[in-house]
Formats: sequence, C-alpha cells, structure tokens
Amino acid sequence: MANERDRIPKEGDRVRTPNVKDGFVVVAVRENPNVVDLDLLNGQLRIKNIPWTMLTYLDGELDGGVPEGIIFSRPW
Repeated sequence: MANERDRIPKEGDRVRTPNVKDGFVVVAVRENPNVVDLDLLNGQLRIKNIPWTMLTYLDGELDGGVPEGIIFSRPW
C-alpha cells in the first residue's frame, strides 16, 4: 500500500489523530486545503479542518476486531 501520508481519505474511513487515544470517522473531505472533518466514534465530538497528513488509518487494527475502548454505534 502507498504511504499513509499519500493516501486520500474518504468519508467513512476510521482514523486516529496524534495525541488522541480514541478513534474518529471521517465525515467530510475537502481538497483545497487538504483537510477533513472528524466525528468521535461514539458521536459526542466533531473536530473540523484536520490536515490529511495528521491521520493514522485504523484499517489494519479493525481486521482483527475492535480495539478496546472504541465504540462503533452512533447515538443518532
């Protein structure tokens, strides 16, 4: 796979950001500038305008099951 820094995020991708233990889901992608909006997986927080280069994708972690402490249901 290409370097994560070169990957273009898609809505629905599961990601982490530096210094935040919990996971997020990408809810909006913009290409100019290259930023995304993220919702905390438990649905209680939205952060906006996060640069693509700050994302770590959770694909590999999710293949073996859900990492401890990550909730995939949404309250709405």
